[in-house]
Amino acid sequence: MPFRSKAQARAALGGHIPGFSKARALQWARETPSIADLPERVRRNAARCSDEYIDNENGAGSTGNNGNIDYLGLRVRMLPHVFRSLASPLTRKEADTAEGLKAFVLGGGRVGSPMLYLDIPEGWSKGDFSEAASVNGHEGRNRMFAFEEICGRDEMVEVHIIPGSRLREYRARHLTPEIVSAMQHGIRAQSGSRSVQGRLVPGPLFVTERDLAPNRSSRRKSSKNSRRTSRKR
Repeated sequence: MPFRSKAQARAALGGHIPGFSKARALQWARETPSIADLPERVRRNAARCSDEYIDNENGAGSTGNNGNIDYLGLRVRMLPHVFRSLASPLTRKEADTAEGLKAFVLGGGRVGSPMLYLDIPEGWSKGDFSEAASVNGHEGRNRMFAFEEICGRDEMVEVHIIPGSRLREYRARHLTPEIVSAMQHGIRAQSGSRSVQGRLVPGPLFVTERDLAPNRSSRRKSSKNSRRTSRKR
């Protein structure tokens, strides 16, 4: 894939993009007819700012989990500072790849959605939601700093939540409305020690795509039902 702008090429070739190897950057450089003739940056038009910078199949930092999220877990919208409050702490000064990521995406590059890995309490499978889930892994804190600084503090960024448990397997099909609601109402932040629980971050922590708009399948079903009803009349 050729580079789309000088800023994108500088960020990639300079090694500033997490998950974007030097070999991959050199391959893109070979596929670019002339980096000198590229625009400095690429202008974009998007209804939601951060969506234009996300590619969960081929974006920098994306993994197979991103591409398979609709089977593995839950796709949500979350504010950058909420995501960072759930992940292990990282200050802006410590976010050493955030500037490179900003240059990369503003220059035409794309990145994978940030991810949170959750440990689901045993009781949830039995309808007992008295204990909160906890974060035991994350990817994307630098990306969230970049999104916030490009798109604004109020930008709801696509985040992928992947649940797990020591006693049972969790996949998207297991995430009942009750389980999703329990996640929304509060999650324990990632702790630096397995023996120490992280602090509880109260919700609402995110919105789902269903919260934002009816899904297409529901609309199709409702339209079919309305047509059947009208015929009966």
